[in-house]
Amino acid sequence: MTLTTEDMIFFVFDNDRVKDESEFVEDGILYFSPNSVEKTQQCGLVGQLIGINQFLKKTFGSSASVYCLQDAKVAFRHIEHYTLGLSGKLYCSNSLLLELLDQFIEIFRFYQGSFEVLQKICESQSKDFHEELQKTWDCLTAFIKRYGDTTSSDFQSVPYVKVPKEIELEVYLQSVHLLQEALDMVPGVSAGCLLYNNQVCCSQMSLEMTSRFIVIRPKQQNLPCQQLSTDLELQGVRFFKVYLSSAEVESLKALNPLPPISSLKLKKNLSPSADHCHHSDKQMNSSKTAAKHSTSNGLASPDSTSLAAGSRPQHSNESSSETDGSSSSSCEQILVKNCELGNDVAIHSPTYSDLFEMEMFVQGSSDSVCVLLMEKGSLSDITALKKIWKHVLMGMSEIETLIRGTARESRKSEHRSSSDFRYLTFNSLTGSLNGDLLRPMTSSEHNFCQSAQMMHTEFKASEDVREITLRTRQSVFAGIQDGYDEFFIWLKGFSMRPGLPSSKADLDSKQLISKLKKSKTSSF
Repeated sequence: MTLTTEDMIFFVFDNDRVKDESEFVEDGILYFSPNSVEKTQQCGLVGQLIGINQFLKKTFGSSASVYCLQDAKVAFRHIEHYTLGLSGKLYCSNSLLLELLDQFIEIFRFYQGSFEVLQKICESQSKDFHEELQKTWDCLTAFIKRYGDTTSSDFQSVPYVKVPKEIELEVYLQSVHLLQEALDMVPGVSAGCLLYNNQVCCSQMSLEMTSRFIVIRPKQQNLPCQQLSTDLELQGVRFFKVYLSSAEVESLKALNPLPPISSLKLKKNLSPSADHCHHSDKQMNSSKTAAKHSTSNGLASPDSTSLAAGSRPQHSNESSSETDGSSSSSCEQILVKNCELGNDVAIHSPTYSDLFEMEMFVQGSSDSVCVLLMEKGSLSDITALKKIWKHVLMGMSEIETLIRGTARESRKSEHRSSSDFRYLTFNSLTGSLNGDLLRPMTSSEHNFCQSAQMMHTEFKASEDVREITLRTRQSVFAGIQDGYDEFFIWLKGFSMRPGLPSSKADLDSKQLISKLKKSKTSSF
């Protein structure tokens, strides 16, 4: 099997089920995406990767965390006796691919706790562990791929509601009022988030936590978490169980002060990525930084104060194994040419000090979703829950009516620009991605997005890199990093001769980017 850059492959392998070559690899594959890949190809690819990983570990005492194949890369993470693998494009840096896999694992930890927690729940409720795992990862893989939006997937951006400037402040203030009133009604409510059409209206949580709620859709039946059964039935309301680290609980208390949470302590956590723990002091510093750059009207603006953004994770230890592949009838043959050993991340002990169980209140309407995180035991206060339900129902109705009218007008005015350039802007503080590209994109626009993602990778890998220019005979792609902001420009139809490009290309791109910095809007 040859890995393609278009398909993101993700798999979960149970090493306890397959311990030597005489056993069937298929028995160890708990999950594989995309499921369109034939079983023989799945076994061929996973079997060879796991085999190489185990051989290197037994021979040298350590294995690699990233393997470079002929057409793609595959990153590995190990949690107890499970191995998780995620493929990425060749130009994607090892650290970014590992970071994406860690985000994957963090979302799973948030909704299911750990493999062990999910297995115990399935045993107690007589559910099939493999089937529950399949449902969970199906939801999460679709989310990580941003439901087919390759540009958003490459940047792992967070979508924000875009409304005209004249009503931007009104929508934002109504959203803030709705969430704040819910917090004041019930002491057990820790924080909330309001989504419209799977886009963020307002959130009282960090960027990382907010991004996890985009997976929730108003009328979605299968969610990647355990639903709580209650005697209370409210139209459009469901209750779920989620799991937070102690650092995440502290960050919520810092942003929205609450009484000490002592009854939530559950057990030691088995999931990885301590890099994604955002302690309260970092959260408060980030919030202050966001506040300095805030504007009074800016619901979809990169500088919006609706998010208390977390820090940018970094992976200092990065190892790779470069391999060459030649196609066969069943799968790709993997040959190790060289390998850096000693930096593989095998997680056999808790990286979080505690795991806290919380309850999640989800109220959906036709296009909107309100998510509230509550202390364990808050569902017993039926009177308070009814008050919240009525308040959220009225508030969401008003906000939906306000947004829908402007959305119709904006759709009428959408058209593909005839200008000789295209642009994208990305803000790493809020995760917002803006630009003038419309879907479906042309092949040339796809090339621009790929070039922008390559430049974004370089910016994230090194903060010292400030400007990048990529040139072809017909186009110029330019990118500039300015603090949290990244600006990308594509100058179309720019003819140039072999050798050094003319200064006009650089001048034009810098002038356009300067214009973007001044406007910081989705149109000129």
